[in-house]
Amino acid sequence: MSNSLYTPETVKWYSLLNQAQAETKHFLGTDVERYVADMLYHFSCDSEGMLEYPKEGSAIQWNAAREQRLIRLQGAGERCLVTAGFFPEHANYAGLSLLYFIDRGRYAYHNLAEEIPGVSIYSDINNSFVELVDVLQKTGELSGVCQPIDLIQACELWQQEGSQFGLLMIQNKANAFPAPVVSTITH
Repeated sequence: MSNSLYTPETVKWYSLLNQAQAETKHFLGTDVERYVADMLYHFSCDSEGMLEYPKEGSAIQWNAAREQRLIRLQGAGERCLVTAGFFPEHANYAGLSLLYFIDRGRYAYHNLAEEIPGVSIYSDINNSFVELVDVLQKTGELSGVCQPIDLIQACELWQQEGSQFGLLMIQNKANAFPAPVVSTITH
């Protein structure tokens, strides 16, 4: 990652992220915001760019096998974050729920946080994954590039994860206020 917060390449993403944070009332820390803006920039330019792993500023001893594992974990976490937050329709195409991508993304960032204890950004992302997905969904909506989540996805996100963006989507599309938990009544 660069030392400068804003670069000409990422300024568009920062602008959209800031607007999405204001509208969702989920404010990302500076490091998480920088990470996400860089991730979105790399993803928009070259999906292979998402697999780069920043090594700067680390006193960790690297070995090839460990580095490859961390690269795979980061790539998996970023793909799950982008899918759940930016391209929810891809979950439908894959026949998977957004909750699967949230679970797998959290798992990847949790493992990264444990593997690299001196780097707090991965635990920050893991701990605020749903809020970050909410911000990315709003960012996608503002950019006009992404399809919004559908009502089923919105209900899952609200009921299972407490997603405020999911709740707003339900209220706006269905003009309803859903139950906060999934019904256990069977017919």
